[in-house]
Amino acid sequence: MSSPLFWPGNPGLAAQGSFAKLVCMSQSSPSLTRPAQTSRPARGRSRFGYALAVLATIAAGLASRHYAGLLPALLGKYPGDTLWALMVFFAWGLVFPRFTSGRITVLALATSWAVEFLKLWQSPAWSVIRHSSIGHLIFGHVFSWQNLVAYALGVGAGWLIERMINPFDAGAGNGG
Repeated sequence: MSSPLFWPGNPGLAAQGSFAKLVCMSQSSPSLTRPAQTSRPARGRSRFGYALAVLATIAAGLASRHYAGLLPALLGKYPGDTLWALMVFFAWGLVFPRFTSGRITVLALATSWAVEFLKLWQSPAWSVIRHSSIGHLIFGHVFSWQNLVAYALGVGAGWLIERMINPFDAGAGNGG
């Protein structure tokens, strides 16, 4: 018995014969039995795919604002807000490719809502940032509870897309 880890299915056991297999199966010491089973490591998300998703979602969000007349007036500016939260979901998936969908969902929703609640804080420095083009796109101007609903829908859409694309992958679905 040259290896300290003996368990059924160990490739080294086939060469060691049936006696080693018998000893392996009868061992009760944790150091000589199969290592503790942990959940399988997440394969992770495709960073390239998520980078493309972020860019496509940004393009769709900008188009939803530029061509707002093509959308039903009832929707107002909320398609852009929903797409912004979806982009946040994809961005967190890009940054943390091995996180479960549940963790990415929590991060994206917390980020989106934090940015919305940050609008309640009015300071001269934030006003300067919010009045720049990029600052307006990222942070907006005025708090609206309806945005919280739009963000929840966008993040929920991200979770649903991920579950539909890869329902059994630990990094993109199971366990979260």
